[in-house]
Amino acid sequence: MESESAKGVTIDGDKDNEQTSPQNNYLFVAAIDFGTSYSGYAWSSRNDYKNYLEGKEAEPKIYANQPWNSGGKGFFSEKTPTCLLIDADRKLVAFGYDAENKYADLSQEGKHSDYYFFQRFKMNLHEGFQIETIDRILRSVFLKELLPFANHGSTDFSFKSKEMMATEMNGKQLPAFEVFAMSIKALVDHLMTMFPNKGNTASLKVDDIKWILTVPAIWSEKSKQFMRRSAVKAGIPNNNLSIALEPECASVYCQHLSTDHLYGARNEYSMKETGQKYVVVDLGGGTADIAVHEKIEGNKLKEIHRSTGSNCGGTSVDAAFLQFMDTTFGKPVLETMKKQYPESYLDLMREFESKKRTVKCDETDTIRMSLPMAALSKLCSQIHDKSIEDVILSSRHTEKVSVKTDKLRIKSEIFVEFFYANNKKKSLAYSIT
Repeated sequence: MESESAKGVTIDGDKDNEQTSPQNNYLFVAAIDFGTSYSGYAWSSRNDYKNYLEGKEAEPKIYANQPWNSGGKGFFSEKTPTCLLIDADRKLVAFGYDAENKYADLSQEGKHSDYYFFQRFKMNLHEGFQIETIDRILRSVFLKELLPFANHGSTDFSFKSKEMMATEMNGKQLPAFEVFAMSIKALVDHLMTMFPNKGNTASLKVDDIKWILTVPAIWSEKSKQFMRRSAVKAGIPNNNLSIALEPECASVYCQHLSTDHLYGARNEYSMKETGQKYVVVDLGGGTADIAVHEKIEGNKLKEIHRSTGSNCGGTSVDAAFLQFMDTTFGKPVLETMKKQYPESYLDLMREFESKKRTVKCDETDTIRMSLPMAALSKLCSQIHDKSIEDVILSSRHTEKVSVKTDKLRIKSEIFVEFFYANNKKKSLAYSIT
């Protein structure tokens, strides 16, 4: 499936693909979705796709990992959390749910302080390069407008770009390049263990696969280049790698779906018809962006409106929930839980994630969430010298929040508000016509 923009340029998030030599002998195509909150992968074989083109299959066969299991309370997800655990020697210990669980075990034994636990660090890359770009502009203006009046003999005007750092749960830092590369390598290694189960692929090598790494559509070219370098560092051959925009991947994929999978669409609707226009909405963990595409002659796609959006994805809902918890129990309670009882903090966030996925915008029932009662009760006593119930009674949410046994009961209007809190802080306008 080819695609092109409104200006006739191929839709491709990877502007440096000219460096990628065409390879037609790979056996599989593997795609890595490196997300802000969760990451995963999928793959398809060359033979399966050939059968689809020849009409032997109604849809392309695409495989993915079986649902990841968090262990403990048995929380299942089609992707695994984008978090990793690194030891004091800067060696990868675990990724995803395994990283969360091992870090929790270490914290219970009081051994976690020597480790690095990174989570939800992807957006730091986008924001970091945005800040760097603004900084470069300001410096350029300074050099152009003010430098002629400065005392050249006593002032150093040499500006050096600092290496971007990633900050882990307890404030320690490592170079972001290392953290991203280790994360991608963890996904690559996990994916490679899946191939032997799909036919005679015991000797399959990374070079036999065409790799796709997806990125948000609103990311800068510098961010995309950073991801490419990280993937190459992770062991993916540069010539086998393409960087693709997330919403465009979705748009192309939908061209191959039968109408049975277009849930909610009218019976006569088909994305495969020439001239059909549609909106692509990509709601991710870190970003949300919207584009408008059109199916045109020659099995191509035309971009009617380029992707536009902002960093207002699902993690902003988490941020609103944490803000609510701070105003209910006091900020020191959550901050201390995060440092002293990380296993309880992770359980709290997993519970919220589970509720967040099932709540409806017109919800009217009270939302019930399990709480890490032992840790929360101890912290309320230590910090406020009060019980959990008394802390809630003295908060501004006392009429809409309560605790019974081990459950936090939240009025639905409070919970649903988490999904809109980000809109009150920033105005995101989409000029789609």
